[in-house]
Amino acid sequence: MSASSPGFRRLAVYAVAALAIAAIPHIAPNPFYVHIGQIFTYTAIAVIGLNILLGLSGQMSLGHGGFYALGCYGTAILATTYGYPLFLSVLAGLLVALMAGFLLGLISLRTRGLYLAMATLAFGFIVEILAQRWTGFTGGTMGLMGVPQIDFGDFAMGPTYFFWVAGACLLLMQIGSDYLFSSSIGRRLRAIKESEAFAQTIGLNVPLWRTVVFAGSAVLAGLGGVLFAHQNGFVSSDAFNIRLTIGLLIAAVIGGLGSSRGPLLGTVILLALTETIAALHEYGPLIYGTILISVLLLFPEGMIGLFRRAFGRHVPKEAVPAQSNTYDLQCPEPRGLRVESLSKN
Repeated sequence: MSASSPGFRRLAVYAVAALAIAAIPHIAPNPFYVHIGQIFTYTAIAVIGLNILLGLSGQMSLGHGGFYALGCYGTAILATTYGYPLFLSVLAGLLVALMAGFLLGLISLRTRGLYLAMATLAFGFIVEILAQRWTGFTGGTMGLMGVPQIDFGDFAMGPTYFFWVAGACLLLMQIGSDYLFSSSIGRRLRAIKESEAFAQTIGLNVPLWRTVVFAGSAVLAGLGGVLFAHQNGFVSSDAFNIRLTIGLLIAAVIGGLGSSRGPLLGTVILLALTETIAALHEYGPLIYGTILISVLLLFPEGMIGLFRRAFGRHVPKEAVPAQSNTYDLQCPEPRGLRVESLSKN
């Protein structure tokens, strides 16, 4: 692998990112920056999942805050109420999000567009209401306290250890996202997004792909919720209202839907906006909605697309294997299709 090859450059970027994750807790001016870095890592993981679902496969979701909440409560309840070990409670939280994503993915097979958006929005509201009203299980607005933090038994080094764990998870998810966007799997999902009829004619099992992507996206949102629970140590239903879903959607859209790097940039912008308008929390939904509509109308490709238009060739496009084009899907030959006695009068 030559030093100028795209693969080498990508590996170099991953190595620099790993070094940055290792170094940031030691060079940050104060613990506040480490805390912001922690929030960035698990929020970006959830945004990556939404970007894969919406930007790559074209399925709208307004309920990703629900998957985030299920992952959070799944691990928090087992770790606090039932005393499960941290490793098992984390796996359980991911499993709960996976099951919910799979079921909602099955529902998505019968809905499209606006109807799918409404179905996922209803799911998000159901999870939010259950979190508020099922107080004997979730604690409601009073919350669950004493959620074990990822500190490996060293409270003083806890924030650093958590940042390393969450940062490693983000790096792994980003590597997986980069591979997905540049692989034949990504091209298959783009084909489904462009035309399901076309995808079916070339042998793709569209219902299976749609369901799998929905479930995978839900797991990433659930992982974000799991990390949130074990960073915060306290879980309350107030954290899982519609603002959470809108925030994730804004980060995905403003970063650049369909771009593997978009979620990282979008999450940075989202956190900056959150800190900026913290004093105007009463008008948060209005401000978020205005920003989302403005981005969709003015530069629908997001900040990644805006940078490419502004700087042209100086901003590299994401790598796609040169030997393949968008529809070189390497799919099996269609089976069971045969035309006989074709004639034209």
